[in-house]
Amino acid sequence: MLAFNGDHQHALECARLIAKWGIDTVVETGTLAGDTTRAFAELVPIVYTIDIEPSHWRGPEAPAWINRLTGDSGALLADLRRTLPERIFYYLDAHPLVTPNRAGHSPLLEELRAIIGAILPPVIVIHDFFNPLHPEYPFDTHDIGPYKFELIRPALAQIYGAGCFQWHYNSIMAGVACGVIYIEPFP
Repeated sequence: MLAFNGDHQHALECARLIAKWGIDTVVETGTLAGDTTRAFAELVPIVYTIDIEPSHWRGPEAPAWINRLTGDSGALLADLRRTLPERIFYYLDAHPLVTPNRAGHSPLLEELRAIIGAILPPVIVIHDFFNPLHPEYPFDTHDIGPYKFELIRPALAQIYGAGCFQWHYNSIMAGVACGVIYIEPFP
């Protein structure tokens, strides 16, 4: 695997938003092999990554400033939100854990609800999201339905306040790519 699934434009947009908002902490859900996690660790001094499956991390052990957490991302995000006072960059890319005995549940809505009440309005990036400007870009659909703006609008209104946020989608797709939505407070 490659960081950001090999999508250099997406990596540049994440770096731009981190710089624009003076972000010091990234919280990622959906670690998988840890490639994107390591890329975030080159941009900020503190990275938290959450995955329900501890065996997903591959490669070299994480540096000390990467905090690896195993478990339910919605529950762990709620705990983290209470302890992190600064503006956070949330990178939501968790997927349902699907096993032969379990169909899996998408944690996206629980993750967004866990962010409600953040001290400073966060920057949120959701990977595998429907891009209406490029409907041909792949996106996730799970037990909660397709990852579309209508699905997350109520949670965003609670996180930021009605009309107090802006969003845009990726315009170029590269690598093993998909749709992405970038959400930020109004400056």
